Amino acid sequence: MGTISLAVSVPKGLVQSTADWCQGLGPGAFDTAPNFTLAAYDTSGSNANTTGVPLVLTETSLDSDTAYMAIATYATQPDNTFAAFSLSQGVLSPNVNATGVNVTDLSVNSGDAPSFVASETSVPAPAQVYCGVADTDPHGGNPYPILSVNKDTDSFSLCKSTSGDSNGQDIVVFEAAQGSSDYDFSTCTPVHVQLIGLD
Repeated sequence: MGTISLAVSVPKGLVQSTADWCQGLGPGAFDTAPNFTLAAYDTSGSNANTTGVPLVLTETSLDSDTAYMAIATYATQPDNTFAAFSLSQGVLSPNVNATGVNVTDLSVNSGDAPSFVASETSVPAPAQVYCGVADTDPHGGNPYPILSVNKDTDSFSLCKSTSGDSNGQDIVVFEAAQGSSDYDFSTCTPVHVQLIGLD
């Protein structure tokens, strides 16, 4: 009897990406996907379900007609104006629908929260730093693709914000580090940011 080989790749309808921002992430990497939500899955194992905690954008500061935003848990910021996202050639952006607002992602530095800028006028050029990564293990694995930034899927944390309009909210941080004035490092929990709703 022969061995059956199962080819598992990116979710149906998506295309594997070998773009710079997906380099080294394997055959499950993709950089374009429409309409999904994000959830933080605790990699230390204390999860209530398989999807994780729902995430939304939250305002961190406001400057004239420009809002700066980060990703927070819905439980600590229950405004789902920006709860659905899309990936387009490495750019992660919220689905703005009929809000009339322009929103784009920004470059992500070590120790910082992934950030976005929103304005009714112009916004800076987007940063192509994101990639989705589907589990390609033919024997099963994580059913939800995970997000990478700067070619890294394993360095996200949920941390308690200590500054700005998001003070007290649980925000997503990349490569959390001690000494930040924006979040309390002692509260940080390692997470994978999962893409939910890609069938």
